[in-house]
Amino acid sequence: MKLLFGIILMFSVNINSQSIKFLSNDRLILGNNKEKTASLDVGDIDNDGDQDVIVANGRHWPGQNRIFFNNGDGIFTVSRPLGVDNGTSYSTELADFDNDGDLDVAVGNGRAPNNIFVNDGYGNFSKGSTFGNNNSSTRNIVVSDIDLDGDQDILITNRGKENEICINDGKGVFKKTIVFGSKNDSTIDVETADIDKDNDIDLILANRDGQPNYNHLSDGIINEGTPSFLYSSLNFLTSELIISFRFFSKLFQV
Repeated sequence: MKLLFGIILMFSVNINSQSIKFLSNDRLILGNNKEKTASLDVGDIDNDGDQDVIVANGRHWPGQNRIFFNNGDGIFTVSRPLGVDNGTSYSTELADFDNDGDLDVAVGNGRAPNNIFVNDGYGNFSKGSTFGNNNSSTRNIVVSDIDLDGDQDILITNRGKENEICINDGKGVFKKTIVFGSKNDSTIDVETADIDKDNDIDLILANRDGQPNYNHLSDGIINEGTPSFLYSSLNFLTSELIISFRFFSKLFQV
């Protein structure tokens, strides 16, 4: 009798004395082990009621980004390339950039143009506008309504260059870009939240290369559709993160 099942991996996590088990097998693999994946996002891309996956591949080496379509059982039996070009992709985000009720894709690339891919509502994509500087060392992108006008803007974190805020015109086109920080910044990640509870969007930046993390507080003043940010340092977070990293490195021999 032939073995019909693939390799099964099971592990459990105890949370407050409750056991949660995670099951995986070779039918649940996305892509192959040759792809240099940097980022992914999850959403109902083809509007069929289940969660699909967009995977950004490449990093320093051009790779093919791919969409994996859920068959409704958590198995991804169909995949499709996103676009025809391979890119040095570091980050991808799903959002309805053109406000037509479906999920579009934003892809951030290192030293190459960042692109919007427009969804037709059924998971078929056409290449849309670019956003940000075409030659930045992009490391991450984050979607947020920075100017509070009801559409989704894009924040870009760059290594060795100013970070960028790309303002959506409401139709998925990003003609206006605001830079913040300096060309010496090495920002890897950014999150948005109303940190000071004044009903606007603030920025929290995570940096590397010996730089402190930063908190940029919005002053709530919108000048020509552009928010202004005040700077403050989060040196104490940097120290805590370093201590945590050293502890876990020692614990797990990373």
